[in-house]
Amino acid sequence: RGQVSVQLMPAPPAPEGAKVQFASDVEDPGDVWQLFDPNQPVVLDTPGEHIIIARTFTGDGTKPDSRSPIARYRFIVTPTLSYDVSSECTKCEKKPTVGHVFTIYLQNAEPDSLLFLTTSRMGCENEKHMVDDTNIVKVALRKVAYRFATYTDAEPRVFVCLKEPSMA
Repeated sequence: RGQVSVQLMPAPPAPEGAKVQFASDVEDPGDVWQLFDPNQPVVLDTPGEHIIIARTFTGDGTKPDSRSPIARYRFIVTPTLSYDVSSECTKCEKKPTVGHVFTIYLQNAEPDSLLFLTTSRMGCENEKHMVDDTNIVKVALRKVAYRFATYTDAEPRVFVCLKEPSMA
């Protein structure tokens, strides 16, 4: 989520000293080929689909027979997932408190994800240790605010868990 780091290297049987040239998000690279630095990966951080084209070359790469065929790689960068927790309770310093409704705001969650609250990290993995008086909620398309309330004992730590279909 948020970004993809791409590492390119010559595929065997590349000749000794072969280097990699690449271009991203262009139909025809023309003269925009860039020399790939193996110490610095290509970082794609704009959400959406990206196409990286690459080729290897030997020498100075000016002779057609010194270049390999072009390879195309497709990457999808999904937006960063973020959330915030807020309470309407002014005397609680706007923090979630037993007996008061609080809201979890989600941004960029996949539709049909499961949102729930647990008292342990393991609870997120196996959907156990649920916070009392709360249920598993299915994330809806375009909905960003999810309200919860608990009326039993306060928990020292609560984990906001999200299970996305693509990660199952």
